[in-house]
Parts: sequence; structure tokens; C-alpha cells
Amino acid sequence: MPGFIQKFETTTPLKFKEKDCDTEFEVNVEGALYANEDLDPNVFGADRSAGINKLKEMAIDKLGEHLSHWHEGDKTLLFDGYDALGLCLTEFMAAEGISGSARIDNLKITDETNDAYQKQVVEHFFEFKKEKRRQEIEAAREPHGPLREFSYDLHSHGMMAGTSSGSTRMVKWNDDGSVIYSYRSQGGGHNVNMEYKITPEAASKVIDLVKEADIAALAKMEIETPVVFDNFTSTTILMVFDDSSLGGDSYNYCTLNCGAYGMTFGTLEKKVSALLDEIQESGELIKKEKTETPGNGMPGMLGMFGMMNNGGNKTAPQGEPPVQLMGLVQADPDAGKDFPTPTEWTCQCGMENSGKFCANCGSARP
Repeated sequence: MPGFIQKFETTTPLKFKEKDCDTEFEVNVEGALYANEDLDPNVFGADRSAGINKLKEMAIDKLGEHLSHWHEGDKTLLFDGYDALGLCLTEFMAAEGISGSARIDNLKITDETNDAYQKQVVEHFFEFKKEKRRQEIEAAREPHGPLREFSYDLHSHGMMAGTSSGSTRMVKWNDDGSVIYSYRSQGGGHNVNMEYKITPEAASKVIDLVKEADIAALAKMEIETPVVFDNFTSTTILMVFDDSSLGGDSYNYCTLNCGAYGMTFGTLEKKVSALLDEIQESGELIKKEKTETPGNGMPGMLGMFGMMNNGGNKTAPQGEPPVQLMGLVQADPDAGKDFPTPTEWTCQCGMENSGKFCANCGSARP
């Protein structure tokens, strides 16, 4: 017989304590139970509706029992409870002979206990995380020579083939003592290349940011980033050090993969982007060029059919799909834009646009 999905929510708050905390807190829980087949009438009765309600009540009782022992574990409810309680209910269903699973949709600390929870648990949790990260960064620090290059790359992962684009903003220290800032982008059939000569004072701000934010140490650490599918922009920060004076490589590459834009390293990305904006605005423009790439600017299905015929990828063997079609070339909505005009505007996310809505985050033009 067919299964069912049954949503539930607690009618009265469930009580619990956190580890090493004597205060008793209260939480309201919302979630859902998924059954792959109908309930056994020999266990839950012949009335299907009544049986499902009975299962729901049993599940809430199980949550209350589990939360009464919550303080005996090492997890924090608001940060780990969604997965832990969902697993608890899934195991409960299996113990009742029900094939299925469960999820937790919302955990809301009651107004009466929320202030105490924030002060005693949430603030302590973030302080603990902050201190742990500080220790990890300190352990990952190592000496480096002078910077040769610093770059900030964006790549948008679009849903349609042929919508790939990308951009790179780089500061490069040359052997003759000059420092060049460059902006390069490609996408939508357009390639943009701009270069600026910047002062040593402006370049030193990049060096200071790399040190103050411990970016090289972050690049050595294993930091988990959220998995995002389709229509997102990923970012990378690349540093090249000359460590020859320290007995190392004269081109030591350090890469920080930030993951989806604005998420794990959102604060750092804003600092980097703002500093590069400042450098570009104060720099002396010494080169600008824009070229077209025939065959790569066709949108939608026309672009897809063109790529199937290897249009825009003349070097690909016949019958072998180009990398755009295989999804191997990613995109950046900031790429391929024309040179700034008076009609363009900058979104709060840092994207420059000319239309009514931001091409990166979708915000309306101010």
C-alpha cells in the first residue's frame, strides 16, 4: 500500500538542558515523518488516520525522551539538533518496523527561555568556535617572503550550457619595482582586459590584508564549505610568495578555495573586494581592451545547438562535445561586461550592472 508524509509540531514545549549548563530550556519542534508504506493495522489499528496520529504522538514523546538526556552528549541543540533529532526519529520508526525517515524543520526556543539560551549557550558556542579557529590558524601559520601576486577569482556556475563566464582581479609585483593591478573577464562572447599602475602605498594595503586576515594560513587549513548546486558563484583567492630567501620556492602558490560566494568567507571576500575597488579607482589606467569571441555569445538553446555542432570550439574533434556543453567551463556574471558607463550601477553584493536587477544576486536597482 502507498506510504504517507505526516507533518508534526509540538503542542507544548519540550524541556532540555545543554551540556555543562544547569538551566532548563524549552523548545518547540516542527518536522515531518516519511513512511514508504502504510502502517501495520495489527499494530496501529484499522483506522488509518487514527494510526498516523498515534505515530505522530509517539514520535513527539520520543523527542521529549531524547531531549531529557540531551545534556549527556556533546552537541548543541540549535546547531546540531536538526540532524540529531531527525536521526533519532528515523531510528524510532525503524524500531517500530516502519520503513521511512524523518526530518526536523524548525527548532524554536521559547520566548521565556530564549534570552538565557542566547547568553549561556549561543554566545559561549561562538566564543568556543572563535578560540578554536584562532588556535587552528596559529598552528597553520608559517613565514613567507614577499608577495609576487595576489588575485581574486570568481566563476559562476550557470544552469545553461554556453552561459559560462569568469573574472580575475590581480595585483602583481614586477621585478622592476612597478606594481600592476589588472582586471580580466570573459563571458557572453566578450573578453575584457584592463590594467592600472598603482602606487607602492596602495599595494602595501594588500600585503597588510594578507597578514592581518591570515589568508595564507587559512589556505592551509581544511575548512568545509557548503555544497551548492547550479546558479551560484564560487570564489578563489590565490597568493604567490617568493620564499627563496627562506630556503623555499621562489614561486610558492597558496590557494584559498572560498566555495560559494559570500557564504563561508563572506566577510573576508567583502574586505578583499572593497580593497581592490579602492586600488582600481586610485590607479592609473594604462591599458584597456575588449575583444569578441565568435560563437560563444549565443544564449539559451541556440547556444546549446551551436555548441553541439562545435560552433565556437573549432579545435574540438568532430563528434566530441566542447567543454561548455559538458559543464566543465564555469561562469561569472561579472564577466564580459562592457567598460563602465554613466548608466551602470553597483549592487550591494559588489556586482556592476546596467539593467534593472543585479545579475549576481537579483536585487533591484536602487
